[in-house]
Amino acid sequence: LAETIRVQSPEGTKRICSTKRESASSFVKKVAKEFGFSDNGFTLFKGRNKTDAVNHKSRLSLSAMDIKHGDMLYLIPNTVRSMSPPDNMDTSSPSLSRPTSTSVLGSSSVLQSSQQPAMGEDEIDVCLAKQDGKIDRIRDAQLCRHGPMGRCVHCVPLEPFDEDYLNHLDPPVKHMSFHAYIRKLTGGADKGKFVALENISCKIKAGCEGHPLWPEGICTKCQPSAITLNRQKYRHVDNVMFENYTIADRFLNSWRRTGGQRLGYLYGRYAEHKDISLGIRAEIAAIYEPPQVITRLFFHAVSAIGHFMNYLQIGSVSIDFFFFHINKLMGSYRNQHKLSKAHLIHINNHKLAIALKTATRVRKNAIACSVLGC
Repeated sequence: LAETIRVQSPEGTKRICSTKRESASSFVKKVAKEFGFSDNGFTLFKGRNKTDAVNHKSRLSLSAMDIKHGDMLYLIPNTVRSMSPPDNMDTSSPSLSRPTSTSVLGSSSVLQSSQQPAMGEDEIDVCLAKQDGKIDRIRDAQLCRHGPMGRCVHCVPLEPFDEDYLNHLDPPVKHMSFHAYIRKLTGGADKGKFVALENISCKIKAGCEGHPLWPEGICTKCQPSAITLNRQKYRHVDNVMFENYTIADRFLNSWRRTGGQRLGYLYGRYAEHKDISLGIRAEIAAIYEPPQVITRLFFHAVSAIGHFMNYLQIGSVSIDFFFFHINKLMGSYRNQHKLSKAHLIHINNHKLAIALKTATRVRKNAIACSVLGC
């Protein structure tokens, strides 16, 4: 007789059709196929608290193992996710397959060894970490009542995160630099002893036995803590600079010729920004424009070439031009020339949206900035 066995996993509950005489090994294969696991990528338990495991290679029938119609089994993955495609599945495509050999750098072995540079802190981070970053002030002749070698509250060096000083700069600095923010957290009398810099986890806590697994059930013990979003007070990159104007000009030429928007990846280096204490400047040396269609991108080859030239992939750039209706810009000119539905692109106000990537540095999240009038 046919029977239905329920199997509960961290991803949900599914019903598996079986029979009383079906062996445990055959039933496990059905479960693996249903959940997309390999046969040895998980373990089935009869108890919620991981007790009474089901032998995957057993030839005993389900009835002999006291598994009846409507029973609930609990699937626990052995790893985070051990999915494996079928043996007969061809994951390659003739039109999208990568070439078996490369001539970019002369040999494929050199290319593969240079694709993934060693992860670690950038040189600019190491250099800025050794600096105190304090902002020197000159002696005020009216307020300072001490000699040239003395210091008072009116001329003592300021901390790099002093918000009042940053707001009075011309132009004002809205966000302090990343290293200045770190100094603010780790400064003071406690030296950052009570500052938590660990990664925030929003995952459901496992092991709660008072209710079904998520999403069928949840309680205050296993649900993640509430998160309050605050405005970011710092920025990872304080300035963006192109080595020469032709880099951005060549990138814009494609739009001038075709009118289509473009996307590119920035390659360059990080340097110290002298205008802001402990600031970082991104110096862009090249823009790589991948094929602007759905295709495989040759990031590894381009990144390998950049690695040999001491360039990193520091971000991406895209064209986002402003379109203005002819009525607002040309006024009476429209009436004279009968341009009823024309549109004008204001070239002087075009915008390059630049997103700087900081994956290889201490700064792990991305920062986006806009460069107007490039």
